[in-house]
Amino acid sequence: MKQKLSRKNIKKIENIVDHNDDQNDELIIVTAQTNFLSMSNSMNDPDSNASILNSINSNETPTLLAQQNSGGRKLTSKVWLYAKKSDDGQEASCLLCDYTCSCQSHSTSTIRQHLIIKHNKLDLILKSSSVLAKVKISEALKNELHQLCYYAIIKDGRPFNDLNKMGIIALINKLCPGYKPPHRNQVVRHLKDLNKHHHDLLKEELKTVYRLSITLDFWSNRKNESFLCITGHWMNNSLDSISKIIDFSCFNERHTAIEIVKVLREKMIDLGIYEKVLCITCDGAQNLVLACELLNDDIFRIWCYAHRLHLVVINALGFWVSDKKKHIDEPGYSSANILTSNTTTSNTTTSYTTTSNATDQEIEQENMDVEWDLELNDDSWNINGVDLIDEIDTYDTINATANTEFSETTYFYDDEIINEQDIIELMNDSWSNVIKDLIDLTQAQKLILQVVKKCRAIAKILKKSSLISRFVRKEQDSMKSKKNISNDCPSRWNSTFNLIDAIIELKHVIIKLFTDKWSLNLRKDQVSKLAKIELTSENWDLLSALHFVLRPFFLATKMMSGKEYATIGLSYYAIHEIKSFCAKEEKCTEQSKTFKRLLVEKLNKYFYSNSEQIHHLQRLAYFDPTSHLCLNDKEKQQNENYIRKLITDDVYPLESSSNDNLTSSSSLSAQIQVKPSVFDEFMAACGQEDIILTGNMKEKSKRISINEELKYFKQAVQQFNAAVQPSTRSAKNFWKAHKDRLPLLTHLAKIHLSACATSVPSESAFSQSSFIGRKERNRITGEHLAYSVFLKDKL
Repeated sequence: MKQKLSRKNIKKIENIVDHNDDQNDELIIVTAQTNFLSMSNSMNDPDSNASILNSINSNETPTLLAQQNSGGRKLTSKVWLYAKKSDDGQEASCLLCDYTCSCQSHSTSTIRQHLIIKHNKLDLILKSSSVLAKVKISEALKNELHQLCYYAIIKDGRPFNDLNKMGIIALINKLCPGYKPPHRNQVVRHLKDLNKHHHDLLKEELKTVYRLSITLDFWSNRKNESFLCITGHWMNNSLDSISKIIDFSCFNERHTAIEIVKVLREKMIDLGIYEKVLCITCDGAQNLVLACELLNDDIFRIWCYAHRLHLVVINALGFWVSDKKKHIDEPGYSSANILTSNTTTSNTTTSYTTTSNATDQEIEQENMDVEWDLELNDDSWNINGVDLIDEIDTYDTINATANTEFSETTYFYDDEIINEQDIIELMNDSWSNVIKDLIDLTQAQKLILQVVKKCRAIAKILKKSSLISRFVRKEQDSMKSKKNISNDCPSRWNSTFNLIDAIIELKHVIIKLFTDKWSLNLRKDQVSKLAKIELTSENWDLLSALHFVLRPFFLATKMMSGKEYATIGLSYYAIHEIKSFCAKEEKCTEQSKTFKRLLVEKLNKYFYSNSEQIHHLQRLAYFDPTSHLCLNDKEKQQNENYIRKLITDDVYPLESSSNDNLTSSSSLSAQIQVKPSVFDEFMAACGQEDIILTGNMKEKSKRISINEELKYFKQAVQQFNAAVQPSTRSAKNFWKAHKDRLPLLTHLAKIHLSACATSVPSESAFSQSSFIGRKERNRITGEHLAYSVFLKDKL
């Protein structure tokens, strides 16, 4: 016999409480093991058991004897004086009758209600119980507050039980007496419902989208669980850009191209966008590249501009070099392996290099003419047994061996650097395979590497020595500078520039550090070792030259990585301007000229050597007025021919509303009399006049309309560029101003401008997921983490 908690029973309990306010409402906690043994013996002895039951039936409160559940947990509630839990902990049986009920999740509500009503055990009444609490707020207000709690937890990445902590509860009780935030289990259940609800809403929204582009990447959390992130990007009828995470889910398959294609196709079909995707923006991981090729012939891949710029910088200037090299053509390496092996996107900290356990000291001393890290080892900084390095970073540094040449699939991260931003410490993106070219460093690259290593050593010693860091902080305060010297990382965009920038800004502090090194209470050998990393005047000149040539790269990456994502056209223009900057050698020092030549060589390699990619980029960029500042006449003509073919072949059919606009805006075309050809007259004589002439007139009308629009478009672009400075919004503003005059081109612009220039949207999702899965929330499951990330931009 089982009984459920009903309103009638609750009312009955409340009536009992009104007449029994003097009853004890607290739980008695017993920890004595002897009482448990006594309880067990009593249950086994019929006479003792009978005496206990007699005591219970007489409504006396016996001494509480603790039971234990199957897991050894003590049952401390008074309820277990009159009931017994089953061995599996799923049911409770009344000792006074044959009543049994469920007690999952250690709940005692049902059995407590039974004992109070059926056996008059008033000592079990809990005045503070939720079933007894008199409602002080309306149900509508309660539901509204619950929704706000769910919003706060998801939007702010809070732990599910965060709003039930003592301080928050006290605040809520003061602001809204009688309200209790939802329990974490209730949050979890609602999270699943919200995920399904917004997934269905997203599918309905995507039904109205004509074409969209996506970005794709993989990420792993601290539990080594892998996740697939897909972001969607499109333009609505108002020509506003919309970007959303359309899928963020656990990826439990091997990271081969075939498995990626299988899962990706299933998800795209489920969302109803498989036939709508124009292109995919991702990094150059080999399995992702091959997956894009195998997915659909109509979907092409666009490389990530920011990744490519980063590769240009680190490979041109030789920031990361190692003696340990493995050539791409060595035995055992084959592109076919991508289909059958887990290569690049597992995103774990141990899958891609045999030196993942190496410390930064081991890594950096491999190629140093002067072994700075060895010179600055921890033991050398002890004076009379007192460790001067009392602020050693506790994070493991897992930089893999640096390489002479990195591919776009290179993957590293350095926790020491990211220590200042805990939310980024787990941002493992998927360009994690290393391809090394066996090349010799030039003399300029050797000089760069030597100076950069000195800067890294300075950054390290500031982290390790409290005496030196205290000295630097004091000097910074005097000059009111808040610049922080953080070490660089091979995979982190602009990290080496930021290191150089900080060193240069704090130049006077660094110089004073080396000048006053004898006054820092260091041993003589420590001072001599510190002197070895002192920057000379030639070193400062080289850093200034590096800073000068790298600043455009830094600003270009920053522009592409902004909150409002840059279009392909703006990014294409930025690359063109960087190349023009590197080609100009007037008023440059010899070092700057040398660095620019190195950068131009890699720019040509990573951006201009792939004709297919350039072909795609120019077609996408053409619809952004900014790109017309760098496209030559031949390239513009090729793009115009491409547009004419799209229109005449009806590749992207216009919607009905667009057709109406086209009809109204093409009155001039309708007035033009097109002379029938001999073939048209022949078909008309055969009785096919209506079919043939109608079809030909439509085709000719399209050609005339698009030619008119292209002519007007070129004039409008010239005027627009002369009056408006390029920005992330310039393309949208142009098309909003001219959409009525250019219906055909506006339709194509909505399609082509949806393409993303970088994979920053996916990287941004990884930043959110890293924060949600931070170490304080290490118990969160992969499923709940995925739900939280997916819902973050939906609420």
